Amino acid sequence: KRSDCGRKLYRNLDDYLIAEHPDWLPFPVEDMELVADSILKAAWVNCRVPLLKRYKMVDSTPRQWIQAYQEPNRALDEASLKIVEERLAPFREKKTRDNPVTR
Repeated sequence: KRSDCGRKLYRNLDDYLIAEHPDWLPFPVEDMELVADSILKAAWVNCRVPLLKRYKMVDSTPRQWIQAYQEPNRALDEASLKIVEERLAPFREKKTRDNPVTR
């Protein structure tokens, strides 16, 4: 993961989660299988394009995931990024007003 939100480059998702979001771990498992593995893969495949652009990430999504889970009529595209940022802007502005950060 590399983004404009941080200067650190993580080798893989596990390293990123351990460093940045340890409270998200461990993912729920049943019989040593990740619960809803295919749902998580499908969500990533179909939401990744605007996230990659927004956070300046390199796409290393396995081709097999894309072939298996891509939903062309439902997947978000780069235009989705602008819509989401516009919808979130009032919340960001409120957070900035309520919690000013001194630099």
